Amino acid sequence: MRTIAEAFIFTSMAAAVHAAVIVGLAGSGGLPEGAGDGGEALATLRAAPSMAATVARWTAPPVVATETPARRSVTEPPALAVPAALAPLSAPVAPAAPEQARLSTHAASLPAIDSTPPEALPKPAVPPRPVQRASGTGQAGQQGNAPAATQVASRVIAPSASLLASWGGEIRARVEARKRRISAGRAGRVVVRITVASSGALNAATVANSSGNARLDAAAIDAVRRAQPFPAAPPGLDRSQMSFDLPIAFTR
Repeated sequence: MRTIAEAFIFTSMAAAVHAAVIVGLAGSGGLPEGAGDGGEALATLRAAPSMAATVARWTAPPVVATETPARRSVTEPPALAVPAALAPLSAPVAPAAPEQARLSTHAASLPAIDSTPPEALPKPAVPPRPVQRASGTGQAGQQGNAPAATQVASRVIAPSASLLASWGGEIRARVEARKRRISAGRAGRVVVRITVASSGALNAATVANSSGNARLDAAAIDAVRRAQPFPAAPPGLDRSQMSFDLPIAFTR
């Protein structure tokens, strides 16, 4: 594209130069001989050298200056001096005495430790505790060493146990009075567990230990049910209800 544009420009310039020459000659009164019609030949001959030089100068490639880098002078390193022959190393000198010998000497110098166990110190004698005695009023008897709380508890439990035994005996006697003999003449023993309220009402009755005979077990439960209502709990027995195991025996 650049070459085509330059050729177009140069052609236009050449045409302009030719036209200027022709106009100049026409104004001076004529053309020289051999110039041709209109002076085209003369204008061509005169303008050819300058146009050729201009075209050659314009179309010539640009001159690029190349700079050659200067060579660096390489200096050779100085020759190293050859070291002298090394003297042979001397053998290491052995220590005068090994470490183990010094340790054994140090251990031998330690004093001996006495391994005899020390004598046990005598225990101090414990003085016996004085016996506490409580003097009663009205009798010369001596009470034991039981704590006061245990004595109070025993006094509370003893009346309850006696009242409970008395109440259970009355219930059992009432059941025995309502017991009936079996017509088959079978014998056996049934343990019936009953639960009686403090008012004497029967709350529950079950066979705790069977006799092995269903008729005997049923007769025992029937005797318990016919014996109700039972006597009420004695005063001083603070229980809403109580359970008893009543053994009921049947003989032939």
